[in-house]
Amino acid sequence: MRHGCDDDKASMGNHVSSTRDDEYYWKFRNWAEQHIRPSVIARDRAHSFDRALWNRLAETGFFRLLAPVARGGQGATLKEYVSAFSGLARGAGDIPFVLSAGVQNLALSVVLRFGSPEQQERHLEALLSGEKIAALCNSEADAGTDLKALRSSFKCGADGMGQLTLRKSAANNLSVAGLVLASAWRVSEGSKPSLEMFLLEIDSTTRQPALDCGGFWTGAAGSLEIIDAPCSLRENRLACDGTGLDVLKMCFGIERFLIPVLISATLEGVLEEALAVSQRRQSFGKPLASFQYVQEKIVKLYAVTQTVNALVASLLAKQDGYSEDNAALSLLKLVAVEDGFEAATQFYELCGTSGYLSSHPAQKLVRDLLALKTLGGTREQHKLTIFTEILKGYENVKKSTQAA
Repeated sequence: MRHGCDDDKASMGNHVSSTRDDEYYWKFRNWAEQHIRPSVIARDRAHSFDRALWNRLAETGFFRLLAPVARGGQGATLKEYVSAFSGLARGAGDIPFVLSAGVQNLALSVVLRFGSPEQQERHLEALLSGEKIAALCNSEADAGTDLKALRSSFKCGADGMGQLTLRKSAANNLSVAGLVLASAWRVSEGSKPSLEMFLLEIDSTTRQPALDCGGFWTGAAGSLEIIDAPCSLRENRLACDGTGLDVLKMCFGIERFLIPVLISATLEGVLEEALAVSQRRQSFGKPLASFQYVQEKIVKLYAVTQTVNALVASLLAKQDGYSEDNAALSLLKLVAVEDGFEAATQFYELCGTSGYLSSHPAQKLVRDLLALKTLGGTREQHKLTIFTEILKGYENVKKSTQAA
């Protein structure tokens, strides 16, 4: 087993070192370097989600990390899971595939927290073993993740039975999923619409083929259309009356936390490669690292990873659970997605013509991060969330000053 020697730790910088259990990090980094990274370009060229690779990841116990021991899991803390997830991302160099694994654990967390005993009995072990792949479906083609604009609906009768209509798009794992967590408005005669989260089994007859994206090919993003399908609140709804928004908030909170961890860990590997390229390639008889213009590109990569890692560490220090600090989560994701893409572009340019070749990881990295800027949810909403919190703080200070 490879562990973090001084050189390794120095090259990674302060990678949330105060919150990472090295055993988890190195176990999954080593595994990913051996099993995921070698085939990443071939899978990317083939536009392929590798189910056999997924099954091998499941055998490592990755999907069992967060579940309680009594439910067949390993009972890891959130900090330990973040360490494992970061190690997997760092070793894999494959953002779409690792995000698929993150979505699986997100779905598991939701089912463990909000699922009924019957739902847990039916689905939990299949999710833990990786036999059943889960997808989180909130985005719609004409609405994104704007809840007020969602058109998916459940026409509910007095007996809790009704017809469910879903039109979901750009959901990771959806083209291979056997289980989906989907949001829809419940519409009942004489009642105001209420947001609900449904847990549904699907198969190849309902899910649509993988999206023909410009990137993200080693993942399994897809779309879903279900029209007036029979559905039951008792069997299919997660949680109980009036808590659908709580489920969705948990999903968004975890997603906004894990995507930046994924981006930062991936870019740490890119940083090492960028340093090697800058020493190996020459211009005007000197290594590229001799030029300030090139140094700035590498510093940009380093700055993004360190900023994201510091924000992650700050959130982890607040509580051992997903954070409800919306402004901090939005800031974290905004920095990771926006600055991460810019930093990846700098690496792409640094590699020169070779970075443009389909055999080079630089072009895949840029395509995947560009896709993630859209697939990961609207950036404008994050900016609005941050501004709202800034304005609220300003108004509170103003009121306090006036009262004094």
